Amino acid sequence: MVLRCCDQHFATWLSLQSHIRSEPVHKGCRKCRKGFLEPAHFNQHMLTAAYHVENNANNPQHAHVRTNQVLRPHERNLVVDHPVALDTPGKLAPYNGIPANVIKPLFQQARKIRFANPTVEGLIRMTGTTLDIKIVSAILEGAKRLLPPDNSQEGQDIRKVEMAMKARQALEAETAFIAQLQRLQPGSMTEEQQNQRIRLGIEAGFVNVVKATPDLLFLETTWLCGFRTNWVEYKNMFGFKSNPYVHGKIKKQLKRYLATFGNGMVVFKLGYESEHLSIDGLKVMREADVIQWLESQ
Repeated sequence: MVLRCCDQHFATWLSLQSHIRSEPVHKGCRKCRKGFLEPAHFNQHMLTAAYHVENNANNPQHAHVRTNQVLRPHERNLVVDHPVALDTPGKLAPYNGIPANVIKPLFQQARKIRFANPTVEGLIRMTGTTLDIKIVSAILEGAKRLLPPDNSQEGQDIRKVEMAMKARQALEAETAFIAQLQRLQPGSMTEEQQNQRIRLGIEAGFVNVVKATPDLLFLETTWLCGFRTNWVEYKNMFGFKSNPYVHGKIKKQLKRYLATFGNGMVVFKLGYESEHLSIDGLKVMREADVIQWLESQ
């Protein structure tokens, strides 16, 4: 598969993503105050927006876009993620997750090829998916979880190293997010602080000590992203319903927090499948949107 954009060729998806993030043309249209991460969506905007259809010929900033231009196949498929329109510069458009009918076929294909040592790039080529490479990687990782475990000593050693690395990465991401949340929304307890309170309660002889510990527990109901919440749980992953062993575990955990503390929020670093966690009292968010909301306050 040849990756092309702006009359350039790219050997890998990573180099393409780097180009998209660095080239001014992909950062948006100042006239309409909209931004686009993908060239195809930018070009489509330039071709169809009334202002540009009328002014393209005389606008040097957009001289590379012709009103009679037809999007080439590679431009229609070069989507790193769902388009992110900017209502104002730097402001993300509302995010409601990625539809299940986009996630399910990708996971089904990943599951079919899991025994063939598949790669993320191979799965992208095979399916033609337009999802971000990190999301595709997360879905492929879920499918590989269905493989029978390698119980040889070498296999066990590799698993331990991989698990330790993932745990470290998850902790680092969680710590950074929670620190920012605490800084901008004071009046809360981290998981470590909650555990300390539990230990003190047990040592003091209390019988009914609550042992549930979300990543962040507010001391009183807090308004966060337009939602009244008592706690926040962070997941360094992409949330989707078909995720083997993981989705069920997360759902059980969140229901426990809801039963114990009331309304709460779960935040996924990479986003999530739409409506994969439809539970009363639970708000599902993407990290980028929470950070943006916090910084706007």
